[in-house]
Amino acid sequence: MVTIKQILRGVGTYTVLSLVAITILNIFILIWSIQIVLPQTPNYHTTLFIIVPWIVDLVELTGISFAIYHILLVLAIVSSFILLIWKSWRVFIKEMSVEKALERHSPLYVVGTIFFAVLFFNVIYYLILSAAGITPRTPELEGRELWKLLYGFASASVWEEIVSRMLLIGIPLLIIDKARRRGRSLKNYFLGGNFSLGKLEITFLIISSIFFSSAHIFSWDAFKLLPTFVAGLALGYLFLTQGIYASIMLHFMVDYLSIPTEVFSGLTSLILMGLIIFAWVAVGFLYFINYTAKAIGFLIGRKIWPDSITVEKEEDKSSTIYNPAQMDIRHGDQQNRPGSFGFACPYCGYTEARYRDGRFECLRCGRIIN
Repeated sequence: MVTIKQILRGVGTYTVLSLVAITILNIFILIWSIQIVLPQTPNYHTTLFIIVPWIVDLVELTGISFAIYHILLVLAIVSSFILLIWKSWRVFIKEMSVEKALERHSPLYVVGTIFFAVLFFNVIYYLILSAAGITPRTPELEGRELWKLLYGFASASVWEEIVSRMLLIGIPLLIIDKARRRGRSLKNYFLGGNFSLGKLEITFLIISSIFFSSAHIFSWDAFKLLPTFVAGLALGYLFLTQGIYASIMLHFMVDYLSIPTEVFSGLTSLILMGLIIFAWVAVGFLYFINYTAKAIGFLIGRKIWPDSITVEKEEDKSSTIYNPAQMDIRHGDQQNRPGSFGFACPYCGYTEARYRDGRFECLRCGRIIN
């Protein structure tokens, strides 16, 4: 019998497929953009910058340097998409069979469902502002030439991830870890991924999100702070747990959301994209609640999302054989289990962990303790 949880999980998984289809369309549009952007390079210039938290210009690109930069942007986004699919397809196929929940979701599922949650938050946020009679100031996007939109959104998807996630999260963690004479492979600090959410990681995640949101004031206004801060948290989370390829793809999915209606102008494409986005927002409501509940549960050290609640059948305790690979170490419960012992995470002090692959994983910060 199919349960409500299985139905909701299936809706999310198959909605991600529709997002993949639109993303593939946008990838082809991005590749096609090369032929309309490159002819403009002799008469156009762009500036690379960093965020401190205001924008500080570094170098100006024009002519051949601008052309090379755009080609590199296309390669970075296409490579990120290929890597996302490559890392996900085996697990995602299993996710399409909704009968059993997987312990760890595919990167594609994570990126897709976070996209839906962020989209829902943005839509609701601006609907509330509109109902309050507030009209936020936005950049003049309407009337801009198509090639400028294609280039500008591609540049934001890649360069903003480099300066906001790599420089504001990865590099500070590298410096601190090296000072403490501990760390991981250098590529993890630059490309992200495989980070646990400890105190340092969360600190730089929040700082980078504040910097990321504050930088948008220069082209938007103060009303842009909250949605970009929330988006920054999502992008930073993906950088830490999945890698910069995942944060680039989420950024690209958000920024290129309206591009199909710009390229294929007409009432049909407008209605079709409107219906698709409406469905994404509806699904996004569920995942916004899901991720918000998990974030609150993480901060207070106690799971509050219903998926985390399990009911165990009563067994004869006298005949139960405890296998450390099948149990969690719980504070206050260890003394009733043969051979158990107290656990305290050396990073966050939490007293609950699960045994996995011969090591303990803290249930709060996710760090692996040997």
